[in-house]
Amino acid sequence: MQWLNNDPLAIRTPWKQMKDVIFAVAPYARHTIPGTSSASVAVSRDGQTYTISDFFSTPLEVPLNRWQEVCQELCDSLSTRISKTIDISHCAREYRQFGASKMSDDDLSDVGIHLQPKNIAETADIQGAMVKSLTTCSGSTLDKWFSYETDILDLLAVIFLLTAGLCFCSFQFGSLKYNTHSTYGRRNLFLITNPTRRQFILVKLKQS
Repeated sequence: MQWLNNDPLAIRTPWKQMKDVIFAVAPYARHTIPGTSSASVAVSRDGQTYTISDFFSTPLEVPLNRWQEVCQELCDSLSTRISKTIDISHCAREYRQFGASKMSDDDLSDVGIHLQPKNIAETADIQGAMVKSLTTCSGSTLDKWFSYETDILDLLAVIFLLTAGLCFCSFQFGSLKYNTHSTYGRRNLFLITNPTRRQFILVKLKQS
């Protein structure tokens, strides 16, 4: 996937930017005097492994190559779950024709990207076919479909968290909103697109 690509000529992504930062700060991190604080981070000579340690627990090693492998495995699991929902919904043709790459975000809109009028044309066919099929399914089949949907949402959350660069704290991740809600406030997650990049950004909005 381009999102996890290590190719220096590939599109810029949070993953690639995070690795660039690691390589840039590694020489300075190696000169940090250990034991001068309750927590410290050491970087391996090749910049591929973090070792996080403190006075209270066993040091934790974070190999970035394994991190990338885990992200790829999660992406594969996500594709499998999506395929299963498509099979149950009998909308393979509409899924193949679905033009996700054509969707763009109006960054002045409070409405989520999937509900913006210019994008509805891209989602209408597959949504219509899916709803039509699911309304004729048995209860057990619907339960299975919703189980896969829950898996998809869980996987998306984990993949987003692991590939967004520096990891969010729980309270920060819990504040992400891809659509405006009357109770939870305006959306703060936007999709930026140009010929070389498709990337989500988080925008802190002023409270009205």
